[in-house]
Amino acid sequence: MDHAFGFGIFKTEKIRLWLGPKFGFGYAWGEYSGNRNYTYKHGDIFVGAVMGLNLHLTSLLSMAFEAGYNYGTLLSIRKTSEETTETSTEYKKEVKFKIDQNHPYHEGFITVGILFRIKDQYR
Repeated sequence: MDHAFGFGIFKTEKIRLWLGPKFGFGYAWGEYSGNRNYTYKHGDIFVGAVMGLNLHLTSLLSMAFEAGYNYGTLLSIRKTSEETTETSTEYKKEVKFKIDQNHPYHEGFITVGILFRIKDQYR
């Protein structure tokens, strides 16, 4: 989920050019089966800068274009489960947690969207 705050720097009846900050967060989870079976949970948080252009096609419909840059960090928690043999008849399940706390990342982005403008005055 991300949120951009657009402050208009140029406006006409058909075009709005805006600039502002952006922030957001995300969460993902899943399972991996391979050499080691594990489940994972990822969370991230980011901030950035964005510039956008809204083209007002009708009084109810606009096209939105955004471009910008984000800087964020990813927090990962991984739970590994392995079965080990202590004797030929006894099994033990070993559970380990690994926390990777800081995976910083940088990304540029471009998005295209459609805005439905209900009871909105853009003049």
